[in-house]
Amino acid sequence: MSTHEPFAELALLRLIAAAVGAVAVRLRQSVLIAHIVVGIAVGPAGFSLASTHFRDAIAARLTGIRDFLRLFFFIDLGAKLDVSSLGGELWPALVLSLFVLIGNPLIVMAIMGAMGYRKRTGFMAGLTVAQISGFSIIFVAMGITLGHIGNDALGLTTLVGIVTIALSTYMILYSQPLFEWIGPWLSVFERRRPHRELAVERQRRPDSPPQWIVTTLPTWESNRGLFHALQSLAVPGVITGVVGDEVHRQALHAAGASRIINPCLDSADHTAQIMVDALNPSEDSP
Repeated sequence: MSTHEPFAELALLRLIAAAVGAVAVRLRQSVLIAHIVVGIAVGPAGFSLASTHFRDAIAARLTGIRDFLRLFFFIDLGAKLDVSSLGGELWPALVLSLFVLIGNPLIVMAIMGAMGYRKRTGFMAGLTVAQISGFSIIFVAMGITLGHIGNDALGLTTLVGIVTIALSTYMILYSQPLFEWIGPWLSVFERRRPHRELAVERQRRPDSPPQWIVTTLPTWESNRGLFHALQSLAVPGVITGVVGDEVHRQALHAAGASRIINPCLDSADHTAQIMVDALNPSEDSP
């Protein structure tokens, strides 16, 4: 990619945002104008950071802030929720929840089956979309702010979100037993000659337990989960984690890592030692 392409992409994003903003001004939608103005400033910045090599590190650092700000958003939505109106939304919420829990996976399985994937692959992928996201609530909140829909829609969306998120979580956790139960009826979503899937050969050597276990996962949350799983299984060996900053190192040390490797600091120390040896050669060196 040439050096001019990122600037061309940013210019295109700004033009699109300006065009949508002009339409919003024409329609006199003040809330939409505010979102467009913020998007013009923040959107290109986010796209620029996402295209760099530091996106994983930035995402790991912003996880806590993102969840913290999201907490206030949902608290504000909950404060606006009229609990007394939820009773009349039970049946519509039940129907919509069943459509999301059953219809969404069926749609995904049909698409993946047409693409040649096996029924198990389509089923596992379909379970991941068996719920509505937080963006649905955000869109409903914007509609209420603009006066396009009533407050009852927020209660209905909230009920559907609670039901689908809660049930889909257990569906994903017990996806394998669930597939073994209903798998024989899912052959309709599989071609007669589906794509061949790579078979994984599991090799176990109980007589030779691992001596070293090295993880290079970029986030400390994933490493901590891995360490806890290894400790619960009483897996022997030296558990080593590779970190990139002090916060990651402290988190892995608290999780029980036996050894911690920092490639930047370790390589710097090694390079410094090489330079010291070169400046002060020993008498034994030729």
